[in-house]
Amino acid sequence: MADDAQATADAVRAACARRVRDLLQKRVGAGREDPRRALSDEASIANDWKADSFDRLQLVLDIEETFDIGVSDEEAETIDTIDAAVTRIMSGAWT
Repeated sequence: MADDAQATADAVRAACARRVRDLLQKRVGAGREDPRRALSDEASIANDWKADSFDRLQLVLDIEETFDIGVSDEEAETIDTIDAAVTRIMSGAWT
């Protein structure tokens, strides 16, 4: 039973990461052949994905709308990877 719960949690986390990745790819214009599409979820949104401060702000707004959550300015500043965004979304740590 615990294995089923963990498998479900892992599947939800993976789906959430895919959605955040899709939002980020759209925001930074990572087209089909863009090598950034192969970056890990731990890659830096600013450095590896080459998202400027406006792109990062827009990504936070996209996340708020997509996941129906609110994000404080302080929390927005901590969103530096896809993995960090997913962890906060799943933990309910958003304010």
